[in-house]
Amino acid sequence: MQKLHAEAAGLRDRTKDLAALEEENRQLRTRNSPQSGRSQTALEVKEEGIAKMSYSKDWFLAFMEFADRHEGQFPTNFDQAAAFLPERAKEEATAMSDQLEIVYQGSWDALTNARNVIVLRERQAWQSPNGNWAKVYGFGDGHSEIHAAPDGNFDAWERERIIAPPTP
Repeated sequence: MQKLHAEAAGLRDRTKDLAALEEENRQLRTRNSPQSGRSQTALEVKEEGIAKMSYSKDWFLAFMEFADRHEGQFPTNFDQAAAFLPERAKEEATAMSDQLEIVYQGSWDALTNARNVIVLRERQAWQSPNGNWAKVYGFGDGHSEIHAAPDGNFDAWERERIIAPPTP
């Protein structure tokens, strides 16, 4: 019985230590939050990139729904497609729309190689911890990806993947 009391006392002490460690962890997270001016870790940058790809995909799905109801035409602005965003994504994706731009306007049917045609792109590149510059892109088949360029110049890569809609 004394052995059990000793173990219980030891566990209580550990619980107190755990509470102190949790508080220290919370304080460190607060101090190191992105709002603190501290640079992000590689994991935080990766998580942010994944979130941006998800938002871009949500917007593309809204574009597809819009096109389905408007004779196959993609919207010309985000406001036209906002009503078609999934409920779970409306707040985040609407905020993200300021960071994205529409680079393809026209008929969804006119995209013969949709997998390689950029529909949405991030306006501003961001620097990853390895020094490369990156942007998020949404493509005509609905997939999103992050493209990186060591010098931050995306022009040639984008030219191969951005097309003007055919003139009527």
